[in-house]
Amino acid sequence: MPDFKKKCESLSSIDSRNIGQINQVLETHDWSSVSSDRTPVGLISRFTCIRCGDEYVAMLTSPRAMEPYDHLHSRLEVSADEVLIS
Repeated sequence: MPDFKKKCESLSSIDSRNIGQINQVLETHDWSSVSSDRTPVGLISRFTCIRCGDEYVAMLTSPRAMEPYDHLHSRLEVSADEVLIS
């Protein structure tokens, strides 16, 4: 059976407020983690598609995380490739 490679779909024609359309496009790429930052209230992760070079940045935060947030004992975690600083 021939090996059919998926084509990385473009983001140009999707509705940026439609999570279903965003997920469909994201699933056509082969994402590799590039970097991430984690704080007590959330995280930001950056990915690059190994086939087409598109980038995907995810930011996840939670208002629930703000409640127990302690500025004196907070931890910041930063990673890039295989390096992790916390």
